[in-house]
Amino acid sequence: KKIRKLVEGRDDVALVYKHFPLRRHAAALSAAIAAEAASEQGRFWEMHDALFGLGRSIGEGIDGKVPVPPEGPVYFEAEAESIGLDLDRYRVDFRSDRVRDRVDADREEAERLGIRGTPTFLLGGVRVRPGPGSDRLTRQIARARAESEGRFSWDLPKLPEGVSDPTVDAP
Repeated sequence: KKIRKLVEGRDDVALVYKHFPLRRHAAALSAAIAAEAASEQGRFWEMHDALFGLGRSIGEGIDGKVPVPPEGPVYFEAEAESIGLDLDRYRVDFRSDRVRDRVDADREEAERLGIRGTPTFLLGGVRVRPGPGSDRLTRQIARARAESEGRFSWDLPKLPEGVSDPTVDAP
C-alpha cells in the first residue's frame, strides 16, 4: 500500500504489478490467479490486499499439486466475496486460460530478468531497493526521470537536512 500511495496521482511514474509465484509456496500460484481473476472485475488491488491480509494462513487448505476441479468452488472465494465479486464469474475467470496465461507470462518475464524473490522493484529497468521510507524511492524516481531527460543526477535538488543520499547504494 505504501508504494501505491507514493505513485498515486503522479503522471511521471506508473506502478505495474507483475506476478512471480514462487514454486516452493503452495498458495502462490493460486493467489496470483485469484488476483488476476479479480482483475477481470476491476478489483485487482482489493483482492491483492485481501490475500496479503491472510498472512501466513494463506496456504491453509491449498495443495499446489492438486488441480482445481472443473466445477464448483475455487480457492479464495471468501476473499472474492468479501470484496464484492460476482462469484460465478470469479470461478470462470479463475479457471480460464487467459488469466493463467497472464500469470505464467509474468513469471517467465521475471525468470528472464533474473529475479529470484519477492518483492523486487524495477525502475526504468533497473532493480532498486526502496528502503523503509518513501524518501529513498522518491529520490530514485527523480533520478531516473532526470537521467531519462538527459540531466545528470547531481542536477537534482538537495535532499532535506538529515536525509542521507539513498541513491548511493542503488544497484
